[in-house]
Amino acid sequence: MLRDERGTATVWTAVAVAGLLGVASLLFALGAVVLTRHRASGAADLAALAAAGRAESGEGACGAAEVVATEMGARVTGCRFDGWDALVEVEADVPGGWGAVSAHARAGPVARRTASAAVNGATVVEDGRSVPRGERSPPPRG
Repeated sequence: MLRDERGTATVWTAVAVAGLLGVASLLFALGAVVLTRHRASGAADLAALAAAGRAESGEGACGAAEVVATEMGARVTGCRFDGWDALVEVEADVPGGWGAVSAHARAGPVARRTASAAVNGATVVEDGRSVPRGERSPPPRG
C-alpha cells in the first residue's frame, strides 16, 4: 500500500455517511409533509361537518368549524356556504419550518331518496341527481 493512499477509506466512509444522513433527513421532511397533509384533510372534514351541523340554526356555523380545526392543530382560512353545503378550507404548519399545507372539504345534508326510476333501477334523489350504484337500494320486487 502506498503511503499517499492512507486514510482514503475514512474519507469515503465519511462522505457515504453524510450522504445517507442527507437522504434520511429528506425522507423525514417528506414524511412530515405527508402526515401534516393527512391531518389537515381530517381537520377540514371535521370542520365542514361541524359547520354543516350548525347551518340550520344560522348562527356560529363557521365559529364551530374554527373551534374544531383549532383543536386539531389547523386554522380555518375560508368558510362559506353553497346552499346548505358548508365549504371549509384549512391550513396547517409542517413541523420543522417546511411551510404549510392546505386542505378543503364540503359537507351538507344527505339528500333523501324519493323515487325509483323505472329504467335500470336507478334511484333519483330530491334534487334530481342520480345516486351512485353502490348506494342504490335494491329494485322493488313485483
